Formats: sequence, C-alpha cells, structure tokens
Amino acid sequence: MKLISTLGVALTTAVTLVACNDIPILPIGDTVTVIKNERSEELGTNAVDVLWVIDNSGSMAEEQDELGAQFGAFIDEFVAVGADFHLAVITTDVKNEAQAGVFQTGPGNARNVEGVGTCTSPAASVQTCGHDIGPVLAAEDYHMIQGDLSSPIDVERLRTDFVCLATVGDCGDGYEAGLDALNMALSPELLAGKNSGFLRNGAFLGIIFVTDEDDCSVSGTQDIFSDEECYRESDRANLTDVNVFYDRIREAKGIQAEEPNNQILVAGIMGPLAIDENGNEVFGNRVSCSAPGERGEARDGKRYRELLEMFGSSPVEASICAEGFGAPLRMISAEIAANLDHECLGDTRVQQCEDDRDCADGVACNGPYGTRSGPYLCDNYEVFLEITTGLNAPYQTLIGPGPITDIFEENIETEIWIMNEENLPEDIDYRMNYGDDRCSSLISFSFEPGSRPAPGSYYRASYPIDVSIDEEEVEDSE
Repeated sequence: MKLISTLGVALTTAVTLVACNDIPILPIGDTVTVIKNERSEELGTNAVDVLWVIDNSGSMAEEQDELGAQFGAFIDEFVAVGADFHLAVITTDVKNEAQAGVFQTGPGNARNVEGVGTCTSPAASVQTCGHDIGPVLAAEDYHMIQGDLSSPIDVERLRTDFVCLATVGDCGDGYEAGLDALNMALSPELLAGKNSGFLRNGAFLGIIFVTDEDDCSVSGTQDIFSDEECYRESDRANLTDVNVFYDRIREAKGIQAEEPNNQILVAGIMGPLAIDENGNEVFGNRVSCSAPGERGEARDGKRYRELLEMFGSSPVEASICAEGFGAPLRMISAEIAANLDHECLGDTRVQQCEDDRDCADGVACNGPYGTRSGPYLCDNYEVFLEITTGLNAPYQTLIGPGPITDIFEENIETEIWIMNEENLPEDIDYRMNYGDDRCSSLISFSFEPGSRPAPGSYYRASYPIDVSIDEEEVEDSE
C-alpha cells in the first residue's frame, strides 16, 4: 500500500486504530482527507527574447512609421506581466554585408524626398539615435529607478529607442530575404559575435516578421533577377527550403528532435493569403491587399506563413494592410505574454465535485472555473504554495488565497506574505487559477510584476485529497 506524506490529516470518518508511528490505519471502506505535498519544482522564467525582422525595401517607410507609432500596444502586454524582455531588430537585406543578419544599432538609410533611386544617409545625430544604445534593448536597462527591477518600466524611453532601431529605412534590397536574414542572425557565429547577449537559455523566443512582400531567400545558391523568378510557382523549388530556417530556430534554442516547440512563437504582420475570385490560392507576383493612405499594396507572404505554420497549427498572423498596427501588435504581444505569466502545477490534480453532496457539510460545490467547460470545486478547496531560495534552504509557507469566490474566467487575486528570507521579497502579489486549460492539471499561479521571487527559487504545492482503502489494496500490500 502506498503511504502519502502529510502536513496534516482531517478524518471524514472515525479512525479507530493508530499505529505506534502515528500513521492512521483506516478500516476498509473508510475515507480520509490528507494534505499531499508535491515534489519540488524550480520556478520558471518570465524572460522573453523578441527578434524583429523588418523589411527595409523601397515600399516600407510608412509601415515602419506605423510600427513605431503603435509600439506601445505591443510593450504594454509585456509590462503587464512583468516580462524580462530582450528586443533586437534585423532587416530583410542580406546583400548588404553590414546588415545581413546583424542587429541594428541605429536607423537605416532612407530615400530622398522625391523617392527616386538614390538613398541618403541620415544626419549623424539621428543615425546614432542621439545616444549610444546597444543592439539589444533589455528590460533591466529601462526601469525608472536604475538597478531597481521592481520599479516601473520607462515605456516612453524604450519606445524612443525601439523606434530608432526599427526605422530600418527603405534602401534595402528589393528581393526581400527575411528568412535568410533570420538564419544568419541566429547562426553560432553571429550569436557569439555581433549578436551576443540576446538569446538566453530558458527564455521564451518570439520572432516577428514585418513585411509587404514574400521571402526570396536563396542562401547564396543562385541570383534572383526578377520578381517572377521568386514568385512563380514553378520557380519556388529554387528557393531555400523553409525547413532549413525551421531547423535553425530550433537549433539556436537547443531543442532536440523529439522535443516540442513550446518555447517559441513565430508571428507576422505581412501580406495575407492571395486568392482568386473563386477562393483558390494563387501564385505569382499578385497583390493580396491594399493599405489605406500612402502605405500602398502588399503581396502574399506565403513562405513566411509556411514557417509560422510549422510552429503552430493556428498561425499568429495579421495583415500589413490593416488600418493600424495597434490591434495586430497587441494580439501578437498577448500571444507571447500568455506563455510568461503563469506556472502550471504539473502533478497537482483538481478534486472536482458534481454537487454539494461531494463536499463537506455546509460547503457548496461551485463552478465552472477558468472556462465554461472548467472544473466544479468545493468552496473549501485550495492549494497552498511553499517557496525556498534553494533546495537546501527551508521552505516558507505562502498564505493561501482562501475560499474560492470567483467563477468562470476570473482568477483569484490576493496578497500573500512569506517570512523575511534572504533574496525573497517580504510580500508577494499573486493569482491562483483553478481552471487553467493551458495546464494539464488545470491549476496555475502567477506573480504580479515586481514581486516574482529570485531566479533559482523552488516551489512545491500542498493540497487536499481524499484517500479510501478497499479490501483489494489491503490484500496487495500484504
């Protein structure tokens, strides 16, 4: 018979025999509610590395302006979950060796006012963003109080620096090769050199394409001489297989062949699917949408979409012809943030109820929690959390969230305290969700910005379960 270690025991029926080691012996058929401790787990990370691949061909000036103007819609989601972010920018031009896969440190060259042929360099003060900024915009450098990671992010200063980097200009190669640029950016050579300090072990990786044309990556194997050679269906086989770029991303994150892509999201603001009047997909240099105002037309980003689909059955994609980029940026940011703001209690199992008869006297069965198909739980059900700065340090009990009060998609919000332990904040704001369908256990918790325990901390969960003994279990244990 398997024994369960307990913090406390509450009997639902009388226990008549107690052994000398104080472990209760239950008569056959009786039930006991015990508090079970799960195994220790290291706290996950809320770190996220986001690489922007921005088209710098001749038709993209207005789109870059719109991206900068709406950047707040993107970063607000990260600020809300206290994300530890890294942001970097590359262009789609791989013929310019100075730009090919290399992170931007200032704006790119722009066409002259008439928009004809020649490109001019911005003034020196603009070219360097007016001050020195590294190729990686890191959250730790943008807190209002330098060195105080619990202080708010200076969003306006961050936006100003991002706009400088994201204004990549419109003098880049007209045969965009965003996938090849990505391939170069995540190569071991650049990650150990000019692009060092961006990609972190354990961090979530987001890749966002912003382009009005499809990808024409040939990885040096041939030259593209016209749009038709890139866009014709018969010529697509001459372009680099998209699987090459899929493999590069996974290799950069150290993902083994059998492992899932649950730490990567690839998204795009690009030309939508091109279809004919009968709803059939079409190939060739065909316009798939027209943007309002001065922003012009866009063509189907088929190869980018192919990569998006490799990392998710429902591609995170928005049209570059959208009236504004606010909603697309907010959608992409929310998709990434959803992977950062919670910890699943993997082994914990919700003890559900069907009606009040499944609960203790005077306790009601309520629900559903999380979603309309979520669990029903007794009002006195709760999961307690304990946390420690290391496996050899003592655990400190977090005061639990109390009786369940919120139904459907609402999370329980409360303030909890822990003992004043080194490297742990004296108070923590967190949320407990008993109906989180992102977790196999349906239970998750998350910390509010600024109150997350230090990296390297561990947690364990304790929760009530009912244990009953039947005759077969007794026979099996003899």
